[in-house]
Amino acid sequence: MTRGTLRDILILTLLSAIVYFIAPASFGLTNWQEAKRALVAREMYDRLKTDSGAWLVPTDGGRAYLAKPPLIYWCQVALAKVRGARPSELDLRLTVAIAGWLGVLATYWAGRRVLLLHDAEHPQPDAERWARRGAFWGAAMLGTGTLYVRSSRFGELDVLLVPFTSTAVALLAIAWKSAIERKRTNFGAVAGAAACAVGAAMAKGPPGVLTLGLAAYGGMALLVAHRSRAERAMPAAISWLACLAAAAVVAVSSARQVDERADWVGVVMMSAMAGWTVWALLPLVRWAAFKRLFVLFSRTHPVGVIGAGLGVLWWWTHVVAGRVGNSGLASSVAEEIEDNLRLLVPDSPLINLGAAAYGVAMGSAAAIIAIIWIIKDRPRFPLGMSMVFAWAGLGLVAFSLLGKGVPRYLTPVWPGIAIMGGAWVSAAIRDFRNPVPMRIGWTIGVVVLGLGQGWWYASGLEAQEHDRSPRAMVREILSRGTSAGELVTFEFSTPAIDYYAERDVESLLDVVERPGIRFVGPRTLAELKAELEREPSRRVTMLVRRTQPPTMDPARAVERLRSLGFEVEALSMNTEFTIDNGRTPVDVVRVSVGK
Repeated sequence: MTRGTLRDILILTLLSAIVYFIAPASFGLTNWQEAKRALVAREMYDRLKTDSGAWLVPTDGGRAYLAKPPLIYWCQVALAKVRGARPSELDLRLTVAIAGWLGVLATYWAGRRVLLLHDAEHPQPDAERWARRGAFWGAAMLGTGTLYVRSSRFGELDVLLVPFTSTAVALLAIAWKSAIERKRTNFGAVAGAAACAVGAAMAKGPPGVLTLGLAAYGGMALLVAHRSRAERAMPAAISWLACLAAAAVVAVSSARQVDERADWVGVVMMSAMAGWTVWALLPLVRWAAFKRLFVLFSRTHPVGVIGAGLGVLWWWTHVVAGRVGNSGLASSVAEEIEDNLRLLVPDSPLINLGAAAYGVAMGSAAAIIAIIWIIKDRPRFPLGMSMVFAWAGLGLVAFSLLGKGVPRYLTPVWPGIAIMGGAWVSAAIRDFRNPVPMRIGWTIGVVVLGLGQGWWYASGLEAQEHDRSPRAMVREILSRGTSAGELVTFEFSTPAIDYYAERDVESLLDVVERPGIRFVGPRTLAELKAELEREPSRRVTMLVRRTQPPTMDPARAVERLRSLGFEVEALSMNTEFTIDNGRTPVDVVRVSVGK
């Protein structure tokens, strides 16, 4: 390791320490996903005392919880064991912080490898310095990227994919170099990439290996197709016909899901994405191009790499089926597919491209400039840049066509966008007559973003948005002598309340079906009333909405309770809690039926 490389790693580590590791548990659990991760990890830890198989089958309230593979729970439990404590929100936040830091370092390594990958016939001027500088700026911009930082501070498991994805890309760039220069397989690099695919699969299932495969093997396919087109252009009629056919199929299928006028923009964008993908890869239908790609794949082993991840995932599901039954596993898998695999949702590309425009902050801006630079100046790139284009371009296309448009799903795509931006920053520093202002400006931007986000998540978030977590309210309720067993919610549910109450908190339904209510029931207020009538002295502490969202019945929860014959006593609280994305305050009331 050279002195310059060591310096880069130390700077990136210091930056990550400031942004991710200062007061990771200063703010409470807020969103559904991170609260579930914390709950399931704590339950796994408790079950391990009597059941060694708890490692393999995550549970929530004693029921198998198979929404995602167990890697994030393993990490939390392992950190808790190191601390000698029961898993807490600290272990969840440390898990994603460590993943964020390792993702930054892995992206630096990946940037170095892909930006240095070139043909002997097409040497790049000052290649080593350009690649190292581009990798550093790409990693630094990723590390301060708005959505990447959020994933590394909240308990979002998608950030666990970044170290695996970036490391695999770096290793497959090494394998690609060996395939080109030595005409042989670098089995060490391929095996390492396969191990990364296993980690990605155990973090998020099949979607975990999607970006890895698109970036590495999609990059190889893009380059082979591009060179085939350069050698002999495809007939224009065939190209237009294929692109228009793909765009038309996508447009017709997506148009069936249009709900409002703005969705038509998404349909057009989705069709353009499909047409571009077909145009970019169409030369592979030629036998010579296909044969060239087949030879390249035979030396980099996509089946072995991707198959390793999917194979281990299959083994895990097989073990789980042996413990919970095939029907239980099938039900969980079907629910997960229904929730995540949404084909050709019209607003998905709008959401994803919007997120890409700011998600990596300075990296997003630099990538947009890089695209303009490429179109305008057509600079000669090393062949490894095809991996970067596939990482960002094919990644955005895949998640737009196959997903429902959730920005956090794009987390493993952010490194590709950051490296693309880093390549432009490095070229600008190299080519500008006076690069000093560029260096100073970009350095100040990264430092300000790092310090600002470090402060926000360590202190500012809790000060400004403390009401988004039920941590303080639940603790106040319990400190006043209310038993967690007497705590219920009405017409809303969040696992964060369960986490801080340290038990499953029942969420009750109204006596009639009401639109817009999810994850509550099956018990109703009528059943609670019958239960309290049998125990007239018993009182239940209930969390209710103070006001109703516009999409729901305007009758307030307290009014409906009283209309059903409950006696309702409002409790004055020193703490606040809001739901519905911070729009609706929650009140605490004591409910009984009297004598």
